[in-house]
Amino acid sequence: MLEMNRILLTGCSGYIGRTFVPYLKQQGYFVLGCDRRPYEATNLDDFIQGDLFDNALLHRSVDGIDTVIHLAAAKDDWGLSEAE
Repeated sequence: MLEMNRILLTGCSGYIGRTFVPYLKQQGYFVLGCDRRPYEATNLDDFIQGDLFDNALLHRSVDGIDTVIHLAAAKDDWGLSEAE
């Protein structure tokens, strides 16, 4: 069985992400958070601020990661353009 230790959590600054990080940490996972917005809590192992449309950020984020939990979302009520 594959042991999964290192998790990339996109959308870590959102409501679900902020709630999910403490649970993952309690389970013993290394959690790398990635979000467009700053992450205010200090319980992540590492954090990358940026947009998932940035290919360099995306490649850097998954290096050494075992599992991706994708919680990032783009909602139309955030004032995003059609292209975003």
